[in-house]
Amino acid sequence: MVIEKMLESDFKGVVKVLIESLNNEGEDWNHDTSLTHIKENYDPEYCFVAKEENIIVGFLIGGESTMFNMNGLFLDLICVLPEYQGKGIGRKLYEEFKTLAKESGKEGFILLANPNWKSFDWYKKMGYEKTGWVELYKYFNNDD
Repeated sequence: MVIEKMLESDFKGVVKVLIESLNNEGEDWNHDTSLTHIKENYDPEYCFVAKEENIIVGFLIGGESTMFNMNGLFLDLICVLPEYQGKGIGRKLYEEFKTLAKESGKEGFILLANPNWKSFDWYKKMGYEKTGWVELYKYFNNDD
C-alpha cells in the first residue's frame, strides 16, 4: 500500500470510496454530491490517497483553517473502503497529514465528527478532544 498526494485524476476513485464508506455509516451520498464535495474541498497540498495495487482504497481531504484562532489545518474527511478498514490505512493517511502539518509549522488540526459513528472513537484514540461546540443546521422552509 502506498500513500500519495491526491491528484484530480484520482477523483473518480475517491468518489467511489467516499460513497461506499460514508453510506456504510448511514449517510446518503451519491456521485454528484460526492464529486462536488471533493472539488470544493480539494487542496493538492493537503489531500492524500491510499492505493493498493494502484486502486484507491482510502483518502484524506484536508486544508487550511483559521478556526479557534489556530494556525492549523482542517481535516475534512478520512475515508477507507469498508473491506479495508481496520488495517491501519486511515492511520497511515493521518500520519502523512500530521507529518506535513508539522513540517509546515502548523499548531494542530480541527475536524467535525459524528459521535454516533465508529470513527468518533477512532479520533478520540488519536488524541482529539471535544471542543464544547455543537454543530447546528437549519433547512429552509417556505417561511424563510
